[in-house]
Amino acid sequence: MNVVQKLSPNTFENEYILGILNHLVAEMHTAKPPAQILDKYAVELTAYMNGKNPPAMKFSVQELRPEVMGFALLMEARLRIKDADKGQSWKSMALHDLCVPMTCKAVMLERELDGVQHGRPLSVAVTKHSVDLANFCMMIADVAGALEDTNDNGGAGWPGLNQVQGMKTYDLIDHLQRQQDFSLRTFGPGMRTDGLIDHVKKELAEIKEDPTDVTEWIDVMLLAMDGAWRAGYDAESICQALRAKLEKNIARTWPDWRAVDPNKAIEHVSKSHG
Repeated sequence: MNVVQKLSPNTFENEYILGILNHLVAEMHTAKPPAQILDKYAVELTAYMNGKNPPAMKFSVQELRPEVMGFALLMEARLRIKDADKGQSWKSMALHDLCVPMTCKAVMLERELDGVQHGRPLSVAVTKHSVDLANFCMMIADVAGALEDTNDNGGAGWPGLNQVQGMKTYDLIDHLQRQQDFSLRTFGPGMRTDGLIDHVKKELAEIKEDPTDVTEWIDVMLLAMDGAWRAGYDAESICQALRAKLEKNIARTWPDWRAVDPNKAIEHVSKSHG
């Protein structure tokens, strides 16, 4: 059994320790010095075992679960309906004044769910009340100071806004549109397939010389995007294809990377060999 397989929730009840160890295992397969990696996680584990609160989780918007992102968008949509009349008026309200409508929404949601339990068809009202209830909870957290940039939530070990990285996500569609405008003005129209391939080869050679230079990898990405729009695909189609390809790769069966030459490409397992 390999190390990763051993690190399961059944092995450690404490998910924080499990998270540290899984990250440690992942970093041990990078180019970082092993001693540096071990020292880093030894400090975290020691601090936790000494009774200190674990460092708050840090993540980016791109790492949010699709369900969380989708629900957040519903919350924002509901708020915008009221923007013309109320805007962000909750910021000047007392906590008690926010608790009253929140409680009312909770009661309305409970009644809808009770009706569903007794055979009434599920209606859009369930979603509406759920979203409104969540918005009131957000407002209360905001007024209580839990969403302030300097808040540490009393050392509770869960993140405030100051501990969430990359809250402003990068708009890939806008990037592709800007890149197309720039490329068209600078390099002219047409597919330019051979020219792009020649450029990619040169960038790959530069990556070979210094694989730690992120700008060289970005150059290849930009050239690939340039080739995609020149092949007739708009920004939305390229983003959709990017996402679809990732999902396809995730669903595929892959060989154990430990048994593959690290200097060779790792190909997915073809169904014909299954």
